Amino acid sequence: MQIFVLDKSAVKQKINLMVIYSDNNVVVVNKPCGLMSQQGKKGETSVLSILGKEYGELHPVNRLDTPASGLMLLARNRRTAAELSRQLSSGGIVKKYLCAVDSPPISESGRFVHYIRDGRGNKVSALKVPANGTKKAELEYRFKCATEKYSILEINLLTGRKHQIRSQLAAEGMHIKGDIKYGARRTNRGGGIHLHSWFLSFSLPSAGGKKEFFCEPPEDPVWAVLNLDEHYKSDNESDKNK
Repeated sequence: MQIFVLDKSAVKQKINLMVIYSDNNVVVVNKPCGLMSQQGKKGETSVLSILGKEYGELHPVNRLDTPASGLMLLARNRRTAAELSRQLSSGGIVKKYLCAVDSPPISESGRFVHYIRDGRGNKVSALKVPANGTKKAELEYRFKCATEKYSILEINLLTGRKHQIRSQLAAEGMHIKGDIKYGARRTNRGGGIHLHSWFLSFSLPSAGGKKEFFCEPPEDPVWAVLNLDEHYKSDNESDKNK
């Protein structure tokens, strides 16, 4: 197994797309806040438009919302994209996020299940019970630490719905810092939100087997309370004991 760690000394908040890893089949990048994953209707700059100039054909395996940051996985050919999409659907790809919310969770850890419905204005609703046109959404959360105003959670995403983490946490009364679309009181400077994809794991024989990637969040006073060295060690120790 190969492990890749991108720490704060290397992370840059500006529109500076960082390629963490690449081979003939995949590219793993650290997407900054404010950059689209995929080009929109207006031809905006995106991860794909930037990397496409160097890598050519690319297929996003996981997408990040524009105001979010962190790890993104792209396949370099259709065969790899199909294999990774299969793994994503079966739970073979592990994605964990860090977020800062304005209210503490009711317990140290748990699972939220909602039913996502598309709405107007590029927004979704997370309902407690299924209804016509909804899709089941599941995530696990774990409390990490807190500042005076915010609680830091780690999210293990079990399904991949549009705006899933943002809408599910908002439905539980926890709003991600800066995310006014889903109930935060004010925006962050620069328009980003405190939602960061910090861990990614997948296995691909053609890429050398299992790979794990850790990417610390951007420099910020809220994120500064995290001691990710401890979390990294504890995650690896728990994996060894499985």
